[in-house]
Order: sequence, then structure tokens, then C-alpha cells
Amino acid sequence: MDSPPRVFGDPLRLGIGEPDPRLTHESTGHIAAYALGYVQELAARVQRYCDDANETPNNQREACQLLINVASDMAAIIHLLAQKFPTPIREIAEKRANFPCLFPAHPNDRKAFEDFILTDLALGKLHPLRLRSARKTFSKTIFVNKLLLYYIAKIRLLRSELLRNRIADPFGVGSLPTLEIERLQDDIPLTAKTAKPWLDVIWRLLLLDCPRPEKHNLLSPLGRRPSRTERASFVKGKTRKTSSYVRAGIKEALGRYLVRKLRDQKQSESDK
Repeated sequence: MDSPPRVFGDPLRLGIGEPDPRLTHESTGHIAAYALGYVQELAARVQRYCDDANETPNNQREACQLLINVASDMAAIIHLLAQKFPTPIREIAEKRANFPCLFPAHPNDRKAFEDFILTDLALGKLHPLRLRSARKTFSKTIFVNKLLLYYIAKIRLLRSELLRNRIADPFGVGSLPTLEIERLQDDIPLTAKTAKPWLDVIWRLLLLDCPRPEKHNLLSPLGRRPSRTERASFVKGKTRKTSSYVRAGIKEALGRYLVRKLRDQKQSESDK
């Protein structure tokens, strides 16, 4: 397939403008892919500039400036689209935990900015994690919450890598059966009712990183429920059994924390 013609951006353009006739035959999906490719290439080159000890601070700063200019223009265009067509943008923002935007430096502008993001676009209102409930949301400083968020992000990263491999080699990896981790998110979205399959994958990933969680100084206390350890003490070979009970208790505790951070559909409706 022939590459599209080079269409350079105009740094002085105001507003969005009209589609370029030279790109009429290119699909919106292809334009998005080409744009992402150029942004990723620009970021890679900026990183090379900043990593190169032989580059002057001025050259490094100018390279960063180019990337920031592109990102700022994109965020400003999204802001314009959200003002003109709020419904489709809001439907996206409601399910996201973050949103590309231009953060204002002036304190007088921040209240209007917050109202736009949290009220007009309802950022995070329908996100599966309890981000904006009427009650206090979960803390990201608590060890268990940080751990679960880390592995949720890792699952999504692994899914992206698997999908990328399937697209790159449809007759290789793509011919294999769908892996369990690939079914998460699309076939099994993260909700309170579907927390168990997510927890099972989180647990397997955790055991790869920490093969003996019952010995970990932060994980071990999660599994030391008196009812479990007392019951284990009556079993022959109680040291081994108690250890396995603690391990099972850690997984149970992680499951409780995960469900606590999730909202079901009824709760989402009550927050509207």
C-alpha cells in the first residue's frame, strides 16, 4: 500500500479547520495510526537527544519543545471538540481514569478547568474502579491498593503486547488459542462480579514476582487471620499447613480489597 502524501502541520493554524483533500482516500483509522507513529517516532528521537551527553542543553530543550508543542496542540483540539460535541467525548471520558488536557497555571483558571473535566465530561464517573464515589475513594498510598493497581496495569500491558504480536504475525502467535489473559477486559471486563478471574491472573503474576508471599513482610500480615491459623494449628505438620493457610488468606484479602475498589452497575447508576 502506498504511503499517504506528506502533509505538514501548520503551527499558526487556529481552530480545527477542514480535512485536507490530499488525504481524502485515507481512512480515519489509518490517519490515526500514521499520526501515532509519527508521535512515537518524535518521542524516540527526543529521548535520544536527551540521552546523548554530546548534545547541548539547548538542543535537548528544543527537541523537548517540539514534542510538548505537538501534545499541547492535540490537547487543545480535543478541548475544542469537547465543547462543540460534548456527548461522544463525555461517553469516552466517563470510563477513563485520565484525560488529555492543558492544565492551567493560573489559580483563577483551575476551578473552571476542574468543573469542565469532572462535571461537564464526568471524568471517571463510570470507571470500573471506585474513583469518584460519593464516599471517599480508595487511597493509592496503601500498599495493597498500590499492588492491585500495579498488576491491573500489568495485565493490560501484557494484553496489548499479545494483541500486537497477533497483528504482526497472524499465522504464528495468532493461530494459537486465545489466552486467559487476553479474555480479560473485553470478554471479562473488570467489575465486582468478574473480580475472581482477574484476581486469579493477578495472583499468578504476583507469585512469579514473589514466590513465597507468606514470607513477605507486607503480604504476610494480610493472610494471618486468627481463624485460619488456629484451624491450621490442629493439623499435623502445622508449620507447613499454617504457611499454606497464610498464603490462601493473602489471596482472599487481595480479593476483598479488589472488590472494595470496584463498583457494580447499580452503584454507577446511583452516582449519576
